[in-house]
Amino acid sequence: KDKTREKQRQQMLKQRQQQDASSDKQKQQQQQGKQKQQQSNASEPGARLTAAKRRQLQARDELAELQHDYSMLKKLKKGKISEHTFDVATGLSSGSEGEGLSDVDGGKVEGLEQQLKKQKGTNGLAPPGRSAVKQEQQLRKRKKKRQKKRQQDQQAV
Repeated sequence: KDKTREKQRQQMLKQRQQQDASSDKQKQQQQQGKQKQQQSNASEPGARLTAAKRRQLQARDELAELQHDYSMLKKLKKGKISEHTFDVATGLSSGSEGEGLSDVDGGKVEGLEQQLKKQKGTNGLAPPGRSAVKQEQQLRKRKKKRQKKRQQDQQAV
């Protein structure tokens, strides 16, 4: 009696294991299918999202980018990174070192790194205050304002 029951029990165990294995495979396939759908949805943002979700995702992305830019600005102000590195990190310029900046007058200005090295005389890190380029730009703006004011005064007389 016991031998026959044990055989039946062993057979039932094998059947259950086979069923569990097949159901596990099915579950894995379903999970993989869900993951593929999620990946395809992620690769096509906005494809099946509601307008509110799209706006929410866009707001998150903008906030993350703003936080990154702010931290880079803090590092620039403290002098931990150069202005060129800041420009590259924030996407204001490409990563090429020898790239010159276009001037308001249409000419070329020396590379920012070289100009800062000349100004500071050491490692080329940005000074804690305004950089030479920003100071130059403000001087140009002031000159233009003065010229416009002179022209207006001349026209009024």
